[in-house]
Amino acid sequence: MISPTTGNPFSADGQWYRGSVHNHTLASDGRHSVTELCKWYQDHGIDFAVITDHDTVADVSEARDLDIAVLPGAEIAVCWDETYGSEILSLGIDEVKRMGVHPQDVIHDVLAQGGLPFVSHPHLSGVYSGLMMELDGLVGIETYNAGATGMGNRGVATLHQDDLMAVGKIVWGLATDDRHAIDDLGPQAWIEVKAPSNDRMALLDAMRHGFYYSTTGPKIHNISFSDTDLTVECSEARRVTFSTLPWLSMKVVADDSGPITKTSAPLDAIGSSERVESFTEHLVSHKMLSAPKKMNPHVRIEIDDGQGGFAWSNPIPLF
Repeated sequence: MISPTTGNPFSADGQWYRGSVHNHTLASDGRHSVTELCKWYQDHGIDFAVITDHDTVADVSEARDLDIAVLPGAEIAVCWDETYGSEILSLGIDEVKRMGVHPQDVIHDVLAQGGLPFVSHPHLSGVYSGLMMELDGLVGIETYNAGATGMGNRGVATLHQDDLMAVGKIVWGLATDDRHAIDDLGPQAWIEVKAPSNDRMALLDAMRHGFYYSTTGPKIHNISFSDTDLTVECSEARRVTFSTLPWLSMKVVADDSGPITKTSAPLDAIGSSERVESFTEHLVSHKMLSAPKKMNPHVRIEIDDGQGGFAWSNPIPLF
């Protein structure tokens, strides 16, 4: 189970490492070898890459002489009724034990190897939130997939993550390239991980605890709490959204004074224990709930630079 006290990398020890965690090579339907792809990522400022070929774990040892950490993984096809071509992005595994089975079976296999299971591009694959609510041990989902964004604009799945968060199922999000070929565009989406070192064990452990944020370019410099407020510091932004429980989220929009680089949200407004209790009692009094609902509020920060770039934090507990 994911600990509800994790998810904020700014409270963790370590250094920042930039990672691309969804990539395909000649081992499946990619156009380049592991070494060629990872050398390209190294030249573009990526510190570590996970190779996730379809239904197979590529030999990543061929890239051992590069100055980039290369982790094994796979994207495993599952048989999931009511969805369309669903897969489990499996980070840090050495073997695909089963494919074409229910995703719960694949999640079990991945966790047994110390790996991290994520639902790949749920928006593209038609994986609605209710189906994912039934899964145990799911570490997260791809909340942004650059490849799927180019396929009918179905790469964003932050709504799915918010749906899960609203019912108390906390999962981490990933922003990925889903890269199959080298091009001149450079990395399109990646994660910034806070870890003690740039190696397989340290990176996977940090990701397991949600100690990273996802981005297509904008930076989150800090997320901090006081007794009354949650404060975010970031690169220049047009909008900063504090996404928490239904009805309690908050958005800050830049005004004529210039872009946002630091902003705060009152905890009472977005989900203090007193605010949540008062809200649920209000719903009961208006016969919209039959009894007060137990909630464990988390907040997800979204940065919008107003130029097509976004950054997303993982859900962080509010109390």
